[in-house]
Amino acid sequence: MGVLDIQYCLILLNALPNSYKVVASTLLASGPASNLKYSKITAHILNEEGRKLGPSASLNAACTGKNKKDKSTLTCQYCNKKGHIKHDCRKKKKDEAEQEEEDSSNLDSSDSESHKAANTLVLDTAEKVNIGFNVYL
Repeated sequence: MGVLDIQYCLILLNALPNSYKVVASTLLASGPASNLKYSKITAHILNEEGRKLGPSASLNAACTGKNKKDKSTLTCQYCNKKGHIKHDCRKKKKDEAEQEEEDSSNLDSSDSESHKAANTLVLDTAEKVNIGFNVYL
């Protein structure tokens, strides 16, 4: 016969130092003992510890739960190399940057051609307007 979850939670709350008695009292007063969960108690304890130590300590305590995933088994669908996924592929990012640079250089040359065409159109329209004024004058 092992220790029940409720018993474990009560033992944990009773084992806290005197400086955490307010946290223990708050948790016990928040509802019936059957609602106590180990994760809720540890979150309150870490929150209180962070509050006592300052703002940077609470942020550090919150970040300790992050686990890095093992990426050695992943295979990129872009370059077929192991260790990363398509979203993080350096070759893909490099190729996209080169393509964007190539597109922008093509766009610049087509812009100058369309600019010339627009100027020509404006000149043609201006000539027609001038002709129109000459006819009516």
